[in-house]
Amino acid sequence: MEATDEPISGSTTPDAPKPRAFSASELVQCGACSRTNPPTRASCLYCGAALECTELNAFSPEPVHETGSNSAVSFHVVALDAKQFEIALEDQLAGMLNIKPAELTALLAHPTGAPLLAVKSGTQAQVAAQKLSEHGVRTRIISDEQLCPERSPVAISTLKILEDALVGQVGRSGQTVSASWDEITLVVIGRLYFETREIDQKRRRAKQVIDERELLTDEAVLDVYTRGDEHGWRIRASNFDFSCLGENKKLTTFENFLSLTSLLRGHASAALFDDWYVRLRSALNDVWPRQPSASVKERRRTAFGDFDSSVTSIDNEIQFTRYSRLLRYLHSSQAEDHAAQK
Repeated sequence: MEATDEPISGSTTPDAPKPRAFSASELVQCGACSRTNPPTRASCLYCGAALECTELNAFSPEPVHETGSNSAVSFHVVALDAKQFEIALEDQLAGMLNIKPAELTALLAHPTGAPLLAVKSGTQAQVAAQKLSEHGVRTRIISDEQLCPERSPVAISTLKILEDALVGQVGRSGQTVSASWDEITLVVIGRLYFETREIDQKRRRAKQVIDERELLTDEAVLDVYTRGDEHGWRIRASNFDFSCLGENKKLTTFENFLSLTSLLRGHASAALFDDWYVRLRSALNDVWPRQPSASVKERRRTAFGDFDSSVTSIDNEIQFTRYSRLLRYLHSSQAEDHAAQK
């Protein structure tokens, strides 16, 4: 008797992992309905009940539920200064994590650390981390409670560059924040991507689609962290006044953002500047999938009849905030460990 990990339907891509067959002795019995399941599943295929967390299902994308746990909290298994792997072992790890080998290579190459897996169960994260350590990957488990991705950084609209400090104005409020140059510990550079889809349908039972529009935009962004600040300052190119560049201010936002980054590098010489986000974005989409916002629906009446119009938006702002805060957490921890060893 054999069972495959998941039923196959339709065609498969060359990069998709092949489903593995399991013997009868490997199947796991559900405690709720007594039916057997592939050992890689985290929940019962038939009744949905949670199965015991094991080495085989620790990497399952399905949540392993725990009594009293908060399902809104994610636990991130983060790779730290991973060593070089043979191609065969890297392919095996990529299969375990259900990501492409090239994306795993990119994540493992990050000098500070990068997430390999995000799950809703602390137990599942611990089992996965133990399995990865057996393959030579040193990991750390960090939760959303430590990163606070839902809390937005302080939005900076303009900067004042002083000889000994950096002063930022918060939005249009007139409030300011400041830090000496040697207090700036980390600057994370990335891009924010926005997708908006609008669909118009005739108000009939068949809901015939009349028009469909998709708008894609992106903008440069950087987060500045000072010593002891867990949430950081955020500069978004489209909402920033580049007057601080003085005579070096150019005509395009692209050139001004590059100039601003260079200016910060020159003054905050002790800070770590991370610009890995764009090259890791594809891999991060597998670990931290972007979630669309709820569709906004409205009814419109025109000369051609009544229409239902819906707008769905999706962006990577939470994903970038997680990445940025994760680097701050790791960088801060490494600095504390280094200071303790002195």
